[in-house]
Parts: sequence; C-alpha cells; structure tokens
Amino acid sequence: MTITSTITYNLKEDSYAVSGSVKKEQVQEVLEEWLRTQIGLGSDESRPNEKDIYTITIKLELNGDIFSVESDTGNKSLTTGIILALVKEIKAGSDKVTF
Repeated sequence: MTITSTITYNLKEDSYAVSGSVKKEQVQEVLEEWLRTQIGLGSDESRPNEKDIYTITIKLELNGDIFSVESDTGNKSLTTGIILALVKEIKAGSDKVTF
C-alpha cells in the first residue's frame, strides 16, 4: 500500500497546501521521516527551476517503508528546504499551511 502527500508551495504568498492520502495528523510525522532519509546525501548542484509555485509529491510504500519523490523544483536541496520549512510551519500551527 502506498500513501501520498502532495505539497504545493506558493513562493510569493509563502504558503503551503497539503493534500493526498496521508491523514492531516500524520503529515508531520511522514515528512519528518522523509527528511531523515535525506541526511548525508550531499548537496545538489543542479540549477533550481525558478517558479512562483512548486509542487512536491512524496510517496511512502508502507511495505518496506520506501519513499519516492516527484518534484518540479529542479534541485533536490530546494525540495528538502521546502519540506523542512513546511514541517516548521506545521509545528508552529501556522496559518500558512492548509490541508
């Protein structure tokens, strides 16, 4: 079984919309676990795409706890930074995040 969380980050408004099959109360936990998998992977020297709105989809295959990511950022470090900032906003109970 695979669960998904799609994050839409609006750069100009500095806001996040989260959708998908991950329950609202579990989004933070899933994203934090994905962030842990990124530790030690090094930096991405790819030039990031310059956009006003970025979309990132994180999938978790529950049989084996395997993550996969689809992102239009063009740069893995930018993707990680957006997710890290989102987790901080969720922890803070920010109104910048909608579910």
